Amino acid sequence: MGSKTETNKMPEFQQQFLEETVLPYATGIAEREFTPYEGERVAGMTPLQQQAMEGYAALDMGQELYDQASSTYGDLSDFQMQQMDAARLADAERMAGFGAVQAAQAPDQIGIDRLATTDIGQYMSPYTQNVIESSLRTLGGAQEMALDKLAAQAQAAKAFGGSRQGIAEAETRKAYGQQAADIVTNLQDKAFAQALGSGRFDIGNVQQARTLASQQGLQAETLAQQAREAAAAREQAARSGNMQAANQFAIQQANLEQEARQANFSGQFQAADVRARGAAGLGQTAGQQLQSQLAGLGAQMQAGEAARALDQARLDTAFGEFAREQDFPLTGLNALVSAAGGIPTGYGTTTTRDPMGTFGKLLSGAGAFGEGFPNLFGGSDVRLKENIVSAGKISDVNFYRWDWNDKAKEIGVENHPTFGVMAQELEKSYPEYVVMGEDGYRRVNYIGLYAELGM
Repeated sequence: MGSKTETNKMPEFQQQFLEETVLPYATGIAEREFTPYEGERVAGMTPLQQQAMEGYAALDMGQELYDQASSTYGDLSDFQMQQMDAARLADAERMAGFGAVQAAQAPDQIGIDRLATTDIGQYMSPYTQNVIESSLRTLGGAQEMALDKLAAQAQAAKAFGGSRQGIAEAETRKAYGQQAADIVTNLQDKAFAQALGSGRFDIGNVQQARTLASQQGLQAETLAQQAREAAAAREQAARSGNMQAANQFAIQQANLEQEARQANFSGQFQAADVRARGAAGLGQTAGQQLQSQLAGLGAQMQAGEAARALDQARLDTAFGEFAREQDFPLTGLNALVSAAGGIPTGYGTTTTRDPMGTFGKLLSGAGAFGEGFPNLFGGSDVRLKENIVSAGKISDVNFYRWDWNDKAKEIGVENHPTFGVMAQELEKSYPEYVVMGEDGYRRVNYIGLYAELGM
């Protein structure tokens, strides 16, 4: 189907405004050179965070204590029990006499160490030097760098000075002072707890070893005393000529000697167990020290992140202001374009041309490609029409104009367009576009027909 062309001529004052104001302004924006943002976009790690990262890299993972524990376990792997010989029963002899039986000797008094008299400082000193003092030195350095950076920023921006800069520096010192207090309090608590545990561990091991040695000595001395008494009784029985009693005492003596040897054998196992537990304690202490160091480094990272976040916010604000400055000319251009586009539609001169003439107007009334039809199939049965007038021909299809008769109004097609084809006539050449309705009247698929005709 043909198309019509409309030509709109804008008012002269509108054209003059666009040519003399809008276009030059837009040209100036387009000719502007690209201005890259030369400021920082991402805040780097603070000195405190860099120090923490170096601390992570320098962690020895408690290697010295682990090596000591490993060496102890290695020694225990070569542990060999002394051979225990069975006691033998000697022949009973008659003896001329015997001296007094030696009395059992009690072991010396066991020495006791107390935590109150132990120098806890020797356990806290490495932690204080390696963690707390290092953290405070780093925090102090970070504070000075932050103050220097704040002063440099104020000087570059020419935005601070006098009391305002002093307030900013005071707030920075206050923040870093609070961070230092928090770090010292937290790490001192951890250092004291670790030192207290290490001291208790050492005292317990020493005390346990002393107690075990004393118990073994007392047991051995007691068994020896019993053996001596049995020997004396055996001699006494031998003197009296009672060999049976002497032999019984000899058996008792041999049993006691065997028990003494077994006690010594068991003591060797107990000593090895004490050494194994000591090695395990060394490994545990190494793990605790490592966890304390990691906690201290984590606190450093958190303290540094607070300062870095403030610096990042400052960088974001500076970039946002730069972007707003770059976009400002576009804001002015949009205002000019909006003013030029505010001329009401149709204001000016409009010229319309229809290449299909009257027939094009008729098709426009029906609607291109069936637009305007209330249903997919439009009523076109010749029995429903009157006052039929030829409107032209496209390809081999005749088009008409008509009025609907009373029957059309009765079946409800009076609202359909009064331009189109005769269904009975179209059925002869294009039967695929004609259907029979339930009411017995033909209808035409105008959408398919128009597509067929290239309309």
